Amino acid sequence: MDDSNRRTGSAGSLASLELLAYERIKESIITLAFPPQSPIVEVQLAERLGISKTPLRAALMQLEREGLVESVPYKGSRVAPITAKQIAQLYQLREAIEVYAVRTGLPLFTDSDFEVLEQILKQQEQVVSIQDYEAANVLDRQFHRYPVERLENPYITELFGNILDHRRRLRHVLARASADPSVVIVSPNHWLRLAAFRARDTDAVVRNIMEAIQHGRRAADAAEKAGVFESSQLAGSR
Repeated sequence: MDDSNRRTGSAGSLASLELLAYERIKESIITLAFPPQSPIVEVQLAERLGISKTPLRAALMQLEREGLVESVPYKGSRVAPITAKQIAQLYQLREAIEVYAVRTGLPLFTDSDFEVLEQILKQQEQVVSIQDYEAANVLDRQFHRYPVERLENPYITELFGNILDHRRRLRHVLARASADPSVVIVSPNHWLRLAAFRARDTDAVVRNIMEAIQHGRRAADAAEKAGVFESSQLAGSR
């Protein structure tokens, strides 16, 4: 069996029921069906998922390793909060991985790679036109993940995937607080990045990445100051 799919401490090492629980709970956390800091009642959640508490606990342990769930002494588990400090730390890792992926991988890109990225952006524009912002969010994740996956390093890909999960949750929060969610979900700079990819201008791609990361950090700082990350606000807007 491929070692990348069964590494200890990774989601790929979970058994089928554990993986089912993991995926469903993670999606609920990312999309704010389970808001930050909301309690996780194991009995109710196991019943809802149709599984026993054993695979549920394995899923929660994995989500805790990924920073989406946290244990509270004598109280059980809850959804992890979002803070600007957490986002800043995750984006430090994001910067290191994305820049490394570009500097290492761009010289090896072919026209077919550029075509894949272009199709992702075109699909994103299509789903935004019908206001399917969740689909746009997923496509945005694919656009960012593609150069990293081309490295064919499962350890980097897994780590970067976790960063993008946190970023996607942040974008759900920001979109919920915005009068125009498309402003949060869709970045016109992606087309500029693709143009730099096609020109094989590594420095321009890196500048584009850095600008996007700085924008994301500023948005997180502003959201925290405005109280957007407060669980009461997020729960009340469901």
